[in-house]
Amino acid sequence: MLIEPNYKDHEPIVADALTGFIQEIRLIELADFIAYLRLERHSQLADLVSAAAEMYYAPQFLELGDGSYATLDWSEQASIYLNLVMQTAGASIYLTLTLEDERANVAINYIAYHVSCTEPEETKTLINRGISNNLIRPRVLGEAISQNHFR
Repeated sequence: MLIEPNYKDHEPIVADALTGFIQEIRLIELADFIAYLRLERHSQLADLVSAAAEMYYAPQFLELGDGSYATLDWSEQASIYLNLVMQTAGASIYLTLTLEDERANVAINYIAYHVSCTEPEETKTLINRGISNNLIRPRVLGEAISQNHFR
């Protein structure tokens, strides 16, 4: 998939906004993730994502997308790959949240802008504002990145 160069600039903003959600989603048993993914129980997985998101975001801001999966092998640690969609008034952000034993990673796959933006700073402002408008508990974005809260 072609990654637009400025998506990397947006990843810290999105990752910071997901900090509380990541901490909440990590409370779910790994076996539940594996079972729901392997048995293709995507509606149950979507319910888990919605329940974890409802404490932090406006309704339907963060939802499970298509194509989530898990890797599990006898010789390696398990990894959960959740494809998520963030819906703001100005853009839809399609991302993959990777959950592993010691870390979590956010990778933006695609951003669909609903308004015309041409400059990278303009798109960053649009994304930042869209996320801030959907946070239930407003806080200063950038705070979690500096404190490394992804564990």
